[in-house]
Amino acid sequence: MDFQPTDLQRSVADLADRLLRDAAGEGRSIAALDSAQWYDAALHRQFADSGLYGIGVPEALGGSGLGMREACSVLERIGAHGGRVPFLSNVVLAAMPLARFGRSARQSDVARRIASGSLCATATLDEPAMETPFGLATTAVRSGDGFLLSGIKTSVAAGMMADFVLVPARMEDGESGLFLVDVMSSGVACELQVSADGSPEALMTLDAVPVAGDMVLGDEAERASVLDWIVQRARVAVAACQLGAAQRALGITAEWVNQREQFGRSLASSPMVALRAADVYIAIEALRLTMWHAADLLAADIPAADEASNAKYWASEVGSLTAATTHLLQGGIGVVMESELPWLTLRQRHLEFQFGAARQQLAEMGARLAAA
Repeated sequence: MDFQPTDLQRSVADLADRLLRDAAGEGRSIAALDSAQWYDAALHRQFADSGLYGIGVPEALGGSGLGMREACSVLERIGAHGGRVPFLSNVVLAAMPLARFGRSARQSDVARRIASGSLCATATLDEPAMETPFGLATTAVRSGDGFLLSGIKTSVAAGMMADFVLVPARMEDGESGLFLVDVMSSGVACELQVSADGSPEALMTLDAVPVAGDMVLGDEAERASVLDWIVQRARVAVAACQLGAAQRALGITAEWVNQREQFGRSLASSPMVALRAADVYIAIEALRLTMWHAADLLAADIPAADEASNAKYWASEVGSLTAATTHLLQGGIGVVMESELPWLTLRQRHLEFQFGAARQQLAEMGARLAAA
């Protein structure tokens, strides 16, 4: 397979790269780890005005009609630069599912407003003590023409700034459904959770939240598969972010060991240094291959549960390996918060566990293999 980027992918990646470079470095302070205002409002507006939030939204709804390949190209640059924008949540977790499974005018209106940047949306894919995204404790009980949702969702990306959230819940027939919920609805409560890289997430409590019948994604035949569809894309999106962060961390380290001298020799001339860096490079290439393979399948709307889990497995493994090796090779400078590497490490640590760590991916792939 040829996973070389297309001209269109290069164009959107270059656009994102220019915007992110202009904003790079802002927020690199200890205060950023505790701030509820972590997102960069100016950069958020630039992403909206440039049409980047319209990736995955059809042209009829004000988007560009692009897909997973282009989204991953942008996410790779966000991972490298640490862009403080809700691109993953807006585009992959919300706009794409709404574009694919939206069946009402209200759902289409939310997708249109995401593309314009006039609102923010996300999805709630994790619950406390949840082993997989499919073991749902959140329930949806039918009430008249709609439903009442009850449950607790944790680590909701961009949850503190979201206007709408996509909530997976277990319906009375035992199947899962995906519900579009206005966060201003009665019964919704959000509490700030600060992740490893300082990004604000939300602990969201749903207490008999009323949801109209036209806010359920997909038709009767599709509803059971919607959650799996969004989880696959979420995992590949995180893998794309991790790829960008890992490449950047290795690049910084390579520059450092080539410039740094000990006993009159460059650190890069040491076989041990070269071998440790080579291990990271090989792991990054494994992540690149698995991520783009999964993204390519998803872009063609081909189910890719194992491929997405494989990509997320490598994203988790690369995150820990890159962080350990780059700090080892750079020594004390790697923990100076005025430098870039510590922030990359915090970002990679967050991405390592988001939507399932390495062990969970292996367990899910094993369960699917056993059931086949």
